[in-house]
Amino acid sequence: MTVTQTHIRQLEASCFVMQWIIVGYALWIGLGILGLREHPSLPDLGRESAGVPAPGPSASRRPLDELAGIWKRDLRQTLIDPPPKETPKPKPPPAPPPIELPRLLATFNEEGRSWGLFVDKHGAHRVHTTSQQIDGFDIVAVLPGAAELKRDDKQYQVSVPVRTPQGRSPSRGQRSRTGT
Repeated sequence: MTVTQTHIRQLEASCFVMQWIIVGYALWIGLGILGLREHPSLPDLGRESAGVPAPGPSASRRPLDELAGIWKRDLRQTLIDPPPKETPKPKPPPAPPPIELPRLLATFNEEGRSWGLFVDKHGAHRVHTTSQQIDGFDIVAVLPGAAELKRDDKQYQVSVPVRTPQGRSPSRGQRSRTGT
């Protein structure tokens, strides 16, 4: 095929058109980068036809500004914080240990005088009368079969333990030797 003058002119014209398309496209991109190009988006065209003014340039950036907190956040964290854990109820203070009172084994009462046979916290047997101390307790009174002790404005009473007879007592439903 031979190239004619017409073909060359058609080729030059198409190259000229292509050059202007490329230059126009480059200008369009350049203006878009510089922000000088403002054209309404499709939803904005509907607003303008209804008489509602188009939002300013800050409105177009608003959705991205709202998401700025998410972008700054650590990606390993969840987007929604879990509900706060309930604080555990404070434990009640532990009950104070029970006061260890000295044991009373026996009491001796005479006219106007009385003594008590006590066992202290170390296991030693001691005979004390009123107005003496044993294991930090003041002996207020020694009564028949009991003693009153005082410590820190609190009064305690200890008694002589009651011993059960060691002989066999008839159990229920059994007769004794006397027949009752």
